[in-house]
Amino acid sequence: MEPPSKEPYNDSEAMDAVDLLGVPAVRPAISSHQLLVGEAKDLIRNDLPSSWRFLSDSPCNFLPAPYFSSVEGYHSSSRPVHLVVCVHGLEGLHLDLRMFSVYLKLALPGASLTFLKSKRNEQNTNNDFHLMIEALVAEIIEFIKEKELDVEHLSFVGHSLGNIIIRGALAHPAMSDFLPLLRVYISFAGPHLGTVHANSVVSTGMWLLRKWKKSTSLCQLAMKDHADKRQSFLYQLSLKPGLALFQSVLLVASHQDQYVPFHSAHIARHPGGDDEELSRVHTEMVQNLLRPLQYTSTQLSRYTVVYHFQSSVDVNVLVGRAGHVAVLDNDLFLEKFVALFCVPKFAMIAADPEETICSAPACSS
Repeated sequence: MEPPSKEPYNDSEAMDAVDLLGVPAVRPAISSHQLLVGEAKDLIRNDLPSSWRFLSDSPCNFLPAPYFSSVEGYHSSSRPVHLVVCVHGLEGLHLDLRMFSVYLKLALPGASLTFLKSKRNEQNTNNDFHLMIEALVAEIIEFIKEKELDVEHLSFVGHSLGNIIIRGALAHPAMSDFLPLLRVYISFAGPHLGTVHANSVVSTGMWLLRKWKKSTSLCQLAMKDHADKRQSFLYQLSLKPGLALFQSVLLVASHQDQYVPFHSAHIARHPGGDDEELSRVHTEMVQNLLRPLQYTSTQLSRYTVVYHFQSSVDVNVLVGRAGHVAVLDNDLFLEKFVALFCVPKFAMIAADPEETICSAPACSS
C-alpha cells in the first residue's frame, strides 16, 4: 500500500489493481497457461503507475492464523458484539454478500462478529430511496432488540444500490445513537454519484427498466427526480454526514462494470463530458462527500478490480453486467480481498476496542 495522501479527494492518486489471473505462489511445474498469464501481466505493468500492484502477486500467508484455528488474543465473550450490516443491490437477495461474511468470520475466529444480511428491501428495490432507508433503519433496530445485542462496533458492507441505502440510513434520526459506534464501511460498485455517465447501451436499458418497472430508485440514480440537479435526492444526500463517520472506508470499482460508472463507484471527478453544468454538479458532489474527511481520522482506500472472464462474447460480459456482479460470485477475489484488505481493519478493532487510528487525515491506496 502507498503512504497516505494528505488530499482525500485527489483524483490523481494511485489505486491498487486487483486481478484474478494469478495462481498460488509455489507450483511444482509451470504450465503454458501460466506463462501466458505472466506475459500478459508484464505487458499490463508497463502501462500502469509504479504504485499499482497485482493482488495475485501477494504471498499466500496473509491471514493472522489458518482457518478453523484458535487464535490467542482474538477470543472474547459473546458480548459485546461487532455488528456488520450487509445490504444487497437492485433486485438482489439478502444472501448476495454471504461469502464476504463467511471469509471474514473464518479469518477472525472469536472476534464477536454478528452479521445482519438485510432482507427488508428484497422485493422493493425499485421503490423510492426514502422508503428503503426507513425499512433498513427499522430492520437494524429490530434486529438488535430481538437478538438483545450489546453493540460495541457497527460496520456496513454494501453492493451497488445498497450503498445508497446505507448512506441514507446514516443520516436517519433513529440512527443517531449508533453513529459513535461506526467503524468500517466497504462499498462494492456503489453508484455514489449516480448512473448518469453509464454507456449508451446501459443507459437505454435502464431507461426501459425505469419505464417498465416504474422504478423510482433508478430515476433517482439517474438524477431525473428533479429538474434542478442540486435538488435531486443524490445531491442532497451528498450534503449529509456519511463517510467521515467511519474509521475506514474502502471503495471497490471496476472498469468492466458498465452498470455503475467507474468514477461514481470511486467517488472521483468525471474526466469530462458535453454537459458542463452536470460536470459541475458532479464535482460539487465529490467535494461534498470527501471534503469532511480532511477534518477526521477516516482512512479512505480505493481499489480497482480487473476480472478474468472465461468468454468475452458472453452477453453479460458485453453489456457490463458481469463486471458489476462478479464481486458477489467470485470466491477467489472475495477471499483474497477480505484477507488482505478487510481483515486488518476488523482485526485492529477486535484486538483492542479502545484503539483508535492516527489523527491525521488519510487516504490510502
